[in-house]
Amino acid sequence: MIEAIWPSFATWQKDALPVSADINAQGLLSFWLYWLVSIPFLFIKMPTLRWMFLLKMCIMPFLGVSLFTWAAITTAISASSSQSRFQIRSTFISNPDP
Repeated sequence: MIEAIWPSFATWQKDALPVSADINAQGLLSFWLYWLVSIPFLFIKMPTLRWMFLLKMCIMPFLGVSLFTWAAITTAISASSSQSRFQIRSTFISNPDP
């Protein structure tokens, strides 16, 4: 995911650690960044989390329906534009013609 933001991360310190370490510099940095970002959330008190999850419970159905609608519309558009040059053939579907 870091490579999507900074493409140069894929080649950053490529051979900085020996092969016997069984980890590369990118993996090590990603591990530490994950922990630095996630540790502060451990100190949030439960009553505060309760309100956050209540808000999430109210928002997620709308976001789920909108994501499903977007996926259905995008699939229909891409299927109609490539319908003439793309055909699905399957050996699992029986052919009604003898």
